[in-house]
Amino acid sequence: MALVRRTGSLIHFHWFQPLTTTHTLYANGNIVGFVPAYQNEFKLGGLVADAVYFLVLADPSGSSGDDAQILTAWTTEPDAPDPPTSLEAATVSAGYAVISMDLPLNTGGVPLTTSLNCSVKHNFDEFYVGTTYSITEDDGDFSTLAQINGLDASTMYFLSCAVQNEAGYSSKQSASNIAFTTTAVTQPSRCDAPQVQNITGSRILSYRLFAAVNDSPLFDEIAVTSDPVLTLYQLEDGHPFTSNTTYSFRVVAENWAGLCYPPGDTSFLSDSLVVTFPEPSFPPEILPPYVTHAGASTLALQVVLADDMYGIAHVWGYVVQWKPTDGSLWNAVYTPADDFNSFRFVLTRLNASTSYHVRTILSTNLGYSSFSSIVVATTTPGVCQFHSI
Repeated sequence: MALVRRTGSLIHFHWFQPLTTTHTLYANGNIVGFVPAYQNEFKLGGLVADAVYFLVLADPSGSSGDDAQILTAWTTEPDAPDPPTSLEAATVSAGYAVISMDLPLNTGGVPLTTSLNCSVKHNFDEFYVGTTYSITEDDGDFSTLAQINGLDASTMYFLSCAVQNEAGYSSKQSASNIAFTTTAVTQPSRCDAPQVQNITGSRILSYRLFAAVNDSPLFDEIAVTSDPVLTLYQLEDGHPFTSNTTYSFRVVAENWAGLCYPPGDTSFLSDSLVVTFPEPSFPPEILPPYVTHAGASTLALQVVLADDMYGIAHVWGYVVQWKPTDGSLWNAVYTPADDFNSFRFVLTRLNASTSYHVRTILSTNLGYSSFSSIVVATTTPGVCQFHSI
């Protein structure tokens, strides 16, 4: 083997005759890779910087005799990486900027860390932005994107960035310095009327807010998204919505520049959404459970509820009841509402060879739902068999 190139974490070597079979590569006695047949070079990466490596390229049998190729190599001390290039403010808004850059090809002999050190300066006030980046490779060109938040609107900033490896940060040369100006904040446009998504028996109104934000994010006490879904449980004074009562809802967008209408001008409020909450009602009768397994002292059952089982009542949980068919007292267990599409439950400590009534009841804010029961029997325990030896 002949050494081609060594850096802080990589050894690149080749051999003069291509291999006819796959060979095993050892470094300091440990297997570090397999070299495919008909290949005459190999790059061994992920090494410790400034270290000595005893490399053995052995035949498929693992021999280190005449067929083995041996090389002693050492990695170098890492250098600081070159600075990034092509620094650019790819997207500039009122309060943030997305910057892009090309990462250096010379990383100092060791991989770059995911730490990106950028400083932003305005009127001699400088603050540092510590962030992480993800490296993408496109035809061998390494680039990265990072977002810097907390900027003022309509302000010029001077930005410089450096990348890092285990030897330290790169220098901040002129190629990695730029100036950019954030945009002004404008008030958002008038909102469309909200749209109802769902009204349930617990008297919850969900509506979706549509608004133009003019390159500035909406912010709200309830939701901070450009397309929020707001869920209202009660009125502002804390009283819940009541049935057979008509309510009107209007929305307005707000950003850092203020509301979408001047103070005192309500023409920018959205059109009204009129909602009348119906009377809550019981869900339909629940189908009886069915048996998935019957043992001598246990019963495993499941009940699948219809999608429209709720009616518009608020479901708190479900009750499983059981008793022997010749008994008069019901046993019961309550489970809070978690998954109302499929209930699975196991009854234990039952009597063998006994028939039981089993039923499931929903617990709602209107009381208990109607039910249907099933009759199921436990099995007879088997008799142990003894065999003479």
